[in-house]
Amino acid sequence: MKPSSQIIFDDLNHVAEIDYLYKYTSAENGILLLENSQLHFNSPLKFNDPFDCHPLLVKITDEYIYNVLNNSEYKYLLNTKGFTKSQIYLNFVKDFSKTQVREVQTKILPNVKITCFSEHKNNMLMWSHYAKDHSGVCFEFDTKAMIIYLGGQTKANNISKYLFLKAVYDSKRKNYIFESSDDSSPLLMWLKTKSIQWEYESEIRLVFLKWEENLLSIPPNIISSLYLGAQISKEHEEKIVQLCKTNFPETGIYKMSLSDQEFQLIEQQI
Repeated sequence: MKPSSQIIFDDLNHVAEIDYLYKYTSAENGILLLENSQLHFNSPLKFNDPFDCHPLLVKITDEYIYNVLNNSEYKYLLNTKGFTKSQIYLNFVKDFSKTQVREVQTKILPNVKITCFSEHKNNMLMWSHYAKDHSGVCFEFDTKAMIIYLGGQTKANNISKYLFLKAVYDSKRKNYIFESSDDSSPLLMWLKTKSIQWEYESEIRLVFLKWEENLLSIPPNIISSLYLGAQISKEHEEKIVQLCKTNFPETGIYKMSLSDQEFQLIEQQI
């Protein structure tokens, strides 16, 4: 497993190379975003996938055991008391590992806030699942503008750290290894690993690690375009277009429709 600094750097570098990120949502939630100019974040404890951000018992290296038990304790248990390494693991480290997982679940995750994006706007399944059967909307976020804005917000609003994490997908749950007592790599992998069944999402997560709020004010220049679902109601369409023109005047507005030749969506500017 990569060190945490490498995970953070690689994922941020990946996001920085993407021009736009996309958020699919219902028409009702889209109206709230446009009315209040606020981006909603959720606790991972409330995700619709019960496996998501749910840590397993971690595996621990000998080096980690040595760091948890200081030098004198480690030698005392091995030499004086005659404990084997496996007994130290069973009697001490296993309990410590359970404590670590419990700490993540009760003290860390409640203060983590996440909002999710996709790398693609023309994703039929995303329109169906997250935009309520094509009756919702998809917001296009300018990635560069968002990174610049977030850098200022973390200082102004006393948010300790934000991260962009690129989701990874796997068919099996993993026991991540703690390499050292201050290693945060397992936490990052818990936050970004999902079942392979969600691979179609091509998900990018914006994560605040220590934040009690769930709404972040956003400036108009962050949303570059707005896409209306092919099945959006006339009432919602009129409301959303009016709000977008008023509060996000530079944002392009498009309506999705069904292609006559292919199983594809076609966008047309309003």
